[in-house]
Amino acid sequence: MLKNLLKSSLVSGLLITQVSAIEFVHVLEQGYWYSRYNLGELVMKSGNGETFMPDMAMVGTMLDMVSDDLSRAMPPQNPALLKRVYNKGNPLFITASNGQMMDFSDSRWERTDSENELTSYEAFAWTVTKEVEWSKQFNVDSHFGSPRGLPVPGAQERFNGVVLCAEALMQTMEFMQNPAAFAPADNSGKAAALIAIADFAQYIATPTARNMQNNRCAQAASMMAMKPASQISSEFLMFATPLYEELKQTNLENVKDKSLAIQAFTWFGYANPVKAEEARGLIRNLGRDLTRVTTTDALEQAYIVKGLNDSARITKNAALTRAFEQSVTKLISLFNTESGIFNGKNSYSTDDVAIILGAINAAKLFSNQEEVVTPVFVKFFDTIFNQAGMQLSAPGVESIAQYERKPDSRMHRAEELPLPRVAGGSFGIAPVYAANVEFGANGITKTHDQFDSAGAMHLANQMIWFHNSEVNGFPEF
Repeated sequence: MLKNLLKSSLVSGLLITQVSAIEFVHVLEQGYWYSRYNLGELVMKSGNGETFMPDMAMVGTMLDMVSDDLSRAMPPQNPALLKRVYNKGNPLFITASNGQMMDFSDSRWERTDSENELTSYEAFAWTVTKEVEWSKQFNVDSHFGSPRGLPVPGAQERFNGVVLCAEALMQTMEFMQNPAAFAPADNSGKAAALIAIADFAQYIATPTARNMQNNRCAQAASMMAMKPASQISSEFLMFATPLYEELKQTNLENVKDKSLAIQAFTWFGYANPVKAEEARGLIRNLGRDLTRVTTTDALEQAYIVKGLNDSARITKNAALTRAFEQSVTKLISLFNTESGIFNGKNSYSTDDVAIILGAINAAKLFSNQEEVVTPVFVKFFDTIFNQAGMQLSAPGVESIAQYERKPDSRMHRAEELPLPRVAGGSFGIAPVYAANVEFGANGITKTHDQFDSAGAMHLANQMIWFHNSEVNGFPEF
């Protein structure tokens, strides 16, 4: 692994200077915190969607569920929990800070026309997946502790995990019960929805889960729906089966659709053992389709890497494993180590970055090319988020609980990023992703007043999956 990166590089005519070089460990941790900020700001503070408030008696039960003598969780004031997310947002704050970290009312965003739109399948799906995956993260006993078990003062974070599960439940029920509120979906949207529902169903199906003694998400879902979590899981899978059948019978024509279908069939097969062998066959066939594609487009190649990784892992097929390795080699060959971006691609949406980072992460974790993949991982991440500023702002380290705080501030945020309240606008900009960054001859532009819910949540998912040992974004069956 390269220990240090160049302190400056020429990107499409603009000299980008790094305040200090970073290593992969910084990327790993910054990805964690940027993912966490994007989710929390969107689904707890922004008001960028239709909101709800749980019954206060249920909130009290949730607080008891996560608290112990070492730490006691407190509910925030004026949260804006979402039962349906809007497609777009403007992350400029509309009020000055009142200095109260637990009062979420001063973190509302500017309103946009998106509130009048039908929600896309992708916005619904990647948001629910993100809530489920961070609910898992906040339930990792070795990280945030277990009430009356492991001595970690993580009650507040454990409470956040239960709240995220409640939001995922409300959003999934809204999707199932109010289809008129959602826009017609293309194949990619259907695949994303299948991923989300299958992931959630699998997670709440058992009273214990990976890295946790006690599945608090399953308990919260059962309490809110007033039925066993296993029954909710079965109902979710029953609802998702027509999505699966429709994708199975569709003639998928482009690389993106095939790759996302492979990912969807992987999550569905993992959640539904009855369909596992059939899903494995579909994954094998689509993987073989991807081996026949030749491209010099970095985004398309990233979709190929991601699809072939799932295909190789699920089928254990030697030819697909070799194809996965070859696809990684091709993707890395398209990277420009001087500019920090990929050849022929100067514009990056959050959704683009999601699949590229997802592919690079899969390559680092599962290919035999970690040594050449890692410096690309570091350089691309640092260029996009910290130098070009796709991550629009980041809170100071002092806002992080002492037990989670690391001595090196670069483990939480890049030094280049502004604090939220001085990032722009009249009152500041939320610590979330810009919808797009573009590298041009005259410099870098970013859409600081545009937030894309689907792309941002897709990207935030890929970032938490950097931490594969705690939250597994690569299921197998």
